[in-house]
Amino acid sequence: MKAKRHAKLLELIHNNDIYTQEDLMRHLQSAGFDVTQATVSRDIKELRLIKCFPEMESTSILREKNQQDQHHQNLTHYLQMLSSPLNLQ
Repeated sequence: MKAKRHAKLLELIHNNDIYTQEDLMRHLQSAGFDVTQATVSRDIKELRLIKCFPEMESTSILREKNQQDQHHQNLTHYLQMLSSPLNLQ
């Protein structure tokens, strides 16, 4: 049951804007899963999901950690480019 719930949870965050654990809980309940906020919280930790803060919005959405890792790599690369001396020859 946990594996099915985890799969559905990942599907939901890929296909919907999820702003809170309660949003996620309601989506899971609508899909037929009997979950509480505590269950959702544990699932989030087990799946290594993190909150992202969309630009120009005060709310957050859940995204998978590998997406955050890619954003971190992109930002690191950009900052390295900015800190490199410019070759103006």
